[in-house]
Amino acid sequence: MHNVLISLILITFLSSCSWLREPVKEIKVVKEPIERVPLNLPDPDPLKLTPTNWIIITKENAVQIFEELEEKGIDPVLFGITDEGYKQLSMDFLEIRQYLQYQKFIIGKYREYYEPKKEDKNDN
Repeated sequence: MHNVLISLILITFLSSCSWLREPVKEIKVVKEPIERVPLNLPDPDPLKLTPTNWIIITKENAVQIFEELEEKGIDPVLFGITDEGYKQLSMDFLEIRQYLQYQKFIIGKYREYYEPKKEDKNDN
């Protein structure tokens, strides 16, 4: 008798009171394409750089250059780099230009994806 009672309790727990639950509702899946939202990103403003006045100082013209600067009321201060340093500076600017071009390319591709031309919409 004890075994029968335990069996009945186990069967009740295993069935999880299935006679009390409502039947599972069927889920309907609807697939509709979602239209992409335009990015509405303005083009970045072009860089407005201030031109730099380079003065080349050598052993022969150093005194003359410093005198000219003093006559113009400019503090004669020297910031110098070697020819190798100048080459490296030029390479760094090249890398910056390439990076900016790559970013511009990426933004263009995002625009192509999110803001398709009117003709593309009619083709689909």
